[in-house]
Amino acid sequence: MASALSLRNTLKGKSLFLTDMFAPNMLYGLTIRSEHPHARIIETHLPDLPRDVTYLRAADIPGVNYVDVMGDVAPILAERETFYVGEPIGLLVGPSPARLLEISRMIQISYEIQQAAVELDDLEHATIVLERSTRRGNIEKALRGSSQLVQASYRTGVQDHLYSEAVGAYAVSGAADSVTVFSPSQWPHHVRSTVAAALDLPPEACRVRSTEIGVSLDGKLWYPSVVAAQAALASLHTGKPVKLVYTREEDFRFSPKGLSVLVECTTGLDENGNLSAADILATVNLGAYPLFVDEIVTRVATSLVSHYRCEASRLCIRALRTNLPPLNACGGLGTSHGAFAVETHVSRLSELSQTSPFEWKKINLLRRGQAPLIGAPLASDCDHHDLLGHAAGASDYQRKYAAFELQKKRRETFSDMLDPPRGIGIAFAHQASGFSGRSEELVGSSIRVRIEKDGSAELLCGAVSESETIRGIWKDNLSSVLNVADAHIRFAAADTAVSTDCGPTVLSRNIVVIQRTIESACNAIKRQRFRAPLPLEVRRSFRPPRSVDWNARELSGQPHAVLSYAAAVVEVEVNPMTYQPSVRGVWLSVDAGRILHRDEATRVLERGVYAALAWAGTEEILFANGGLGRSDYHHYQHSRLATVAPVHIDFLGDSEKAPAKGLGDLPMAVIPAAFALAVTQATGRYIDTIPCTAETLRTYLEEDQ
Repeated sequence: MASALSLRNTLKGKSLFLTDMFAPNMLYGLTIRSEHPHARIIETHLPDLPRDVTYLRAADIPGVNYVDVMGDVAPILAERETFYVGEPIGLLVGPSPARLLEISRMIQISYEIQQAAVELDDLEHATIVLERSTRRGNIEKALRGSSQLVQASYRTGVQDHLYSEAVGAYAVSGAADSVTVFSPSQWPHHVRSTVAAALDLPPEACRVRSTEIGVSLDGKLWYPSVVAAQAALASLHTGKPVKLVYTREEDFRFSPKGLSVLVECTTGLDENGNLSAADILATVNLGAYPLFVDEIVTRVATSLVSHYRCEASRLCIRALRTNLPPLNACGGLGTSHGAFAVETHVSRLSELSQTSPFEWKKINLLRRGQAPLIGAPLASDCDHHDLLGHAAGASDYQRKYAAFELQKKRRETFSDMLDPPRGIGIAFAHQASGFSGRSEELVGSSIRVRIEKDGSAELLCGAVSESETIRGIWKDNLSSVLNVADAHIRFAAADTAVSTDCGPTVLSRNIVVIQRTIESACNAIKRQRFRAPLPLEVRRSFRPPRSVDWNARELSGQPHAVLSYAAAVVEVEVNPMTYQPSVRGVWLSVDAGRILHRDEATRVLERGVYAALAWAGTEEILFANGGLGRSDYHHYQHSRLATVAPVHIDFLGDSEKAPAKGLGDLPMAVIPAAFALAVTQATGRYIDTIPCTAETLRTYLEEDQ
């Protein structure tokens, strides 16, 4: 999927794509990988290598052999032990990709096979790397006193990023032990620090230039740093440019994926059908190398307990290390997984209380002054812009829900249906923008704005963007606040040699962190402009507000300062012959504060809706002994939904006085649950896992007959 920036620049011949990089003396890299989910490396036997072919292993790395992601680490090349199928062990480097492939088949690696955890919830063989809990009230007493008890479990599956260009890097070594790396990374300065540490070079000796990232679904957040370090090692070792780019199949089978979560809950309802007790256990599978652990655990935890009133609650959450590829960021860092479980479960509670899901949510959502299990008392109602009401009204939810319920009760079996049965689902969720707690200070985000004597201005900002519109929004600060014509504003592409470190492009940081920091710098210059001579230069770094005081270990305090919200309605019909769901319509109401560019916001949300529908309905990854095969690559498709649904989007809370908030991850948080609930009503079978494919539905419904 190409971004608007990529398309425009490609047509103008200005885009910089990794696959287009070439030099006459360029060498190619090929990754040698582990064949087992967990094994000790006993010996590597190489054939006689031609003079122009080199094999590099962990021992050839002069610096540290790991990538550091906010305190969590993963190796660049496995040295003595491998922990997932496809883990990089070594690199073949030479002038011909075909010859490298031929030589790779002659490399023999002997292993000592170890016990592996290759199932998503294999607690027996997995390692619990983190476990946290919090509670309020007497949960045991509340459960005993409840009128009804409901037990259920919900699972979210692993998702691939399917970005437009496979991961890779192009490295060119220079004089005096320096290296330049071209990388399609969401975090260029992280690439630089990783390469410098691996090669034992000062950071200033490593230059990273960003190539087009396209729409990455956060798949190019940290792993490009690993591949860049490998390519840079090969270039420094050979003295020639090295291009290391995965094939599409290689990328799918061996690159990191989105995390998987299992939520098990026991809830109690009082005599009025309202929530009286909730006991929740969440298990997060982070694969072989758990990264962003604190951030993911925080986000999954908060998404489970942030919206509905419950006086007696207990939440336990644990993160697992297993022998699957690293599982972490994909369209966010965990919020969507918790939101799916909660919204699906409360719909079941509403059915038991004989209330429509819309009415149950309206009654039980937190009000101003009430506090969730995690976080401070709310300054306003959770849904103070009535997102649920707008989405329900636009979709005619109440009437359709009642009609589809009546149809469901009248039919005998699903297979006897002649016409496709329909269903409709509604869900509510939030997005927290920026990293939680004080983590933004750890990441660091600084920008520089300079205005010259001739009235021109320069913006130094190392953040990358998949959209030219976002860069235009950043430049608009200089135009509107400093009154500088657009033609007189210099704004270079992300290049660590000249740009500032702005941290990663993730969690809507480009709007909530970078935009606000640029705005702050421009206002600072405006205040000085007529009291101090030109040129003027201001550097600003982002600091979270004082209200953010988060204790991740205790799950206490206020984790996030900026929350946006969305309500979604999805209508589906399910073919009774093929069991294939098709989406008839999507209605999305969004409260993301001031919308800086409505067309761009709409494009981002529409794109997110289709990605979320694909995850919820078609994108199934099933590991066999911890690995994926060629057939899995061909089977997996980004979207196989039977229809392309019309998407209706409304923005609420948009005003000049409101701060801009993130919205890019909202569809992933709210659409999957609405889709699953619609399929549940259409089929009469509770959907408690995503993706919910036609094959899954067939299995469920045939079991029920």
